[in-house]
Amino acid sequence: AKDGQSVHFRPIEPTDEALIQDLFYRSSERTIYLRFFSHLRALPHRQAQQLAAVDNAGHLALVGTVNEGEREVIIAVGRYYLTPSTQYADCAFMVRDDWQERGVGRYLVSRLIEIARSQGIAGFTADVLVDNTRMLHVFHECAPGPIQSKVEDGAYHISFALESSAESE
Repeated sequence: AKDGQSVHFRPIEPTDEALIQDLFYRSSERTIYLRFFSHLRALPHRQAQQLAAVDNAGHLALVGTVNEGEREVIIAVGRYYLTPSTQYADCAFMVRDDWQERGVGRYLVSRLIEIARSQGIAGFTADVLVDNTRMLHVFHECAPGPIQSKVEDGAYHISFALESSAESE
């Protein structure tokens, strides 16, 4: 992170279910709303299990972890799901409140872009609530080229190619 505290990034594992729940319960209502677009009060076992299980082909998730005492805790998650018909992947990110504004989200977006490119994914799409200016800013900083966006129901639906047109053959 920007302040020199180290964050370890790794692929999510099915055994991270409890840590995902911990991240959820230690995040503010606003952070949860910005990520899930609803005022979720709970993250039940089944939902947490789905968030922790990935197939790594078209669905990939990375977690950022830190040690708090003897425990490893998840402070951030970034993921994408590929839509095979478009070769674009929908992505979503969440950073625990006390870790926001420290470069963690920016790193996660950049890392997922790198991985997706290496998998031959053409671009990313994301839905970002209009007042989530931080996340919009991160996408604008990390996208390799122009971002298309349209507003629908209080959210931007954004998309961008992972290769800038100058790089393509």
